[in-house]
Amino acid sequence: MNSHNLSMLRGSSYLTSSQDVEISFTHVTSQISNQIVRDCITLDDPALLRGVRVNHVLKHWGHMLSESAGNGGTYGLSRQVPHVDAFISHNWSTPRRAKFCALALQFHLQPALCCTGSVALLLTWLSSSGKLPMLQFIDEDGNERYFGGYCLLCCPPLFIIALFCWQEIAAYCAPCLSSVCFLDKACIHQTDENRKRASIKRLAMFLRFARSMLVVYSDAYLQRLWTVYELASFLLLHPGGDLRIIHIFLPILVCSGTLLHWFGALVWCFIRLQPVSEASPSKDYGLFRSYAHLFILLPAVYIACLVLRCALRKQAVVQEHVQSFDVVKAECLVESDRALVHSNIANFMKAMKLVNKKASLQETLIRFNELVRYGLPKAIVRSSGSWGIGYLHAFAIFLSQGLLGLDTLASDLWHHTPARTLVLTFSASVLFHAAILPLLLGAGVRVIRCMLHVSEHRLVEVYLVATALGACCVGIGCFMLINKLCKLAEHSDVALAAWVTIVVMLFAATMYSFRQTITCGLGRRPSLEGTRDLSSFARQVSNEGQRGKRSSRCTIDEESDSEESSSSMNDGNLAPVQDKPLRTPGMWPTPPVVTLCADDPVESIFSSIRSDLSEIASNPDELLPKQQEDAQSSR
Repeated sequence: MNSHNLSMLRGSSYLTSSQDVEISFTHVTSQISNQIVRDCITLDDPALLRGVRVNHVLKHWGHMLSESAGNGGTYGLSRQVPHVDAFISHNWSTPRRAKFCALALQFHLQPALCCTGSVALLLTWLSSSGKLPMLQFIDEDGNERYFGGYCLLCCPPLFIIALFCWQEIAAYCAPCLSSVCFLDKACIHQTDENRKRASIKRLAMFLRFARSMLVVYSDAYLQRLWTVYELASFLLLHPGGDLRIIHIFLPILVCSGTLLHWFGALVWCFIRLQPVSEASPSKDYGLFRSYAHLFILLPAVYIACLVLRCALRKQAVVQEHVQSFDVVKAECLVESDRALVHSNIANFMKAMKLVNKKASLQETLIRFNELVRYGLPKAIVRSSGSWGIGYLHAFAIFLSQGLLGLDTLASDLWHHTPARTLVLTFSASVLFHAAILPLLLGAGVRVIRCMLHVSEHRLVEVYLVATALGACCVGIGCFMLINKLCKLAEHSDVALAAWVTIVVMLFAATMYSFRQTITCGLGRRPSLEGTRDLSSFARQVSNEGQRGKRSSRCTIDEESDSEESSSSMNDGNLAPVQDKPLRTPGMWPTPPVVTLCADDPVESIFSSIRSDLSEIASNPDELLPKQQEDAQSSR
């Protein structure tokens, strides 16, 4: 890539600052694509690129998502933008409420958590300062304590309300803070046929200027041709980009888990009330509460296991749809659009050198099927993690545990508890909420996923009851062990050092386990994993084309850059293609790191871009004069 191309990269509206130097495959395409592909991704008329605020899309609980027909009013909600934060890809056949809940969970989760946390801190201050009345509790040692419980009582319902009503609040309080997204109904002119055809023709152009893509996944997603085309364009234009796949069942999982855990926390508070504790048959309050908590929580945990099993079955169905994907069988409302979409996909595949230029349309579409079956599972892992649930989703499910910790903190402040005891108690609550419970949820996911193949109803019930009982026992056991260690750390420095070590190790294990989804917001920086996956796929396609010529070879070198590799590309016709997927890893694979040979055109492009972008990152201020000198010398 020469200096002129580097200046094009820096001047592009996609790279919004000198620090955003991650690889965008949009610019790779501009180097190797043909004229047809350039026409599809080129922004000839800046007025075509429009975006709409998320709060307008979700206003009135997603009224805009009810039907595809639009008018001048919906088009007037959008405005001309240099880029969009998220490209929303969905099916109009999916119910409006399901799409609204999925989008609300994606865009409103962080604002809802911040709003809930602010109110909880306010209630904690009011309780600790004595401005709110307190109730009498009996702790594990039989001592009377005053406990408010206002955070636990008020904040979980507030979180649910904020999650699904934030668009109404943001529309009046902070309309400019909402993300800008692309929704075809609002960003494509629905009454001017000429502008409508021009926008539909350049649908890939909207994806080029999109920082991320949000797929609202339903069972019909991979069966509709236009959504398949949107997904194909993003995978080819932005390998390793911010692709978010959110299933319409995920909001049910998060909300039901939050409410069930809230019920468990309320039970924890109820059995510690002074009248209930004094009515217990045993004077060992800790043992009595453990058994009471176990038998009362068991039905709630069993229901949570049922919902979790249903969610995992939905994820398994997604994998089945991906592995059986066929673009030819995708449905299209207007049959005349099928030839256009197939032709655009074929042009993209040839422009990216993923198939031979002389390959037929049928062979190209078969290769595209293999690309989707090969690359989409990896994108799902990067989007939803190896456990199929994001960290912020798990954090929201166990929100009541953190609120209970704030109520305990207010009670300790009211009783003027010593600072060391106060810090240890609050840190134990934070550890349980942010580390231990998410890890237990991940372990439960692994256990339930192992028994998805069981179809007999009685065996499923037995497995679920055993899983729920084990989860309750492990959770209560961890809670008791943490409390014992905290009490030891109050008086022993050795126990305090052990406590700090355990806290650090558990948080490190949690961060590692949820490393793919440690943040669930949009705008994640692109990763090189997708570029390597695409290069690996291109290598497999190239090797299949070279089976007849053993003299051409491709050398893989992963340890030393000093070794020279040589290979020759076969420009002849492709070998006979069979309609079967390439070898893919398991359900949740780890993307391989593969380096192509030095003469491979795709890898040479990636290598030149990586070196040039590294040069931009290291010397951002010195490159521009150098590029101008090179441009003058080239003229």
